[in-house]
Amino acid sequence: MAYCYRCGRKIHPYEKRQPRRKVPTSEWVRRGYGKGRVYSKQTHYGMRIVCAQCAWRIDMENKGVSLIEDAKFAFALIVLFVLLAYVAWFAN
Repeated sequence: MAYCYRCGRKIHPYEKRQPRRKVPTSEWVRRGYGKGRVYSKQTHYGMRIVCAQCAWRIDMENKGVSLIEDAKFAFALIVLFVLLAYVAWFAN
């Protein structure tokens, strides 16, 4: 019997499908001695079996992250077009 990697709920074998998602599995942090300052941080990911509710939550979290990335890209394009229009306006 499988267990959800995220919440620990039992996933019975008679369920239609056992969704797998990419989840953080471990983390490695490098700190400076005496300073406590973090020099680098690495998070490792792996495919794990999760329950349907956790799969839905992971999908919504990923969708939110991609929407933020899309908004940043759109903002950068708008700034670029405004700068090009500004340069073209004063070039005449």
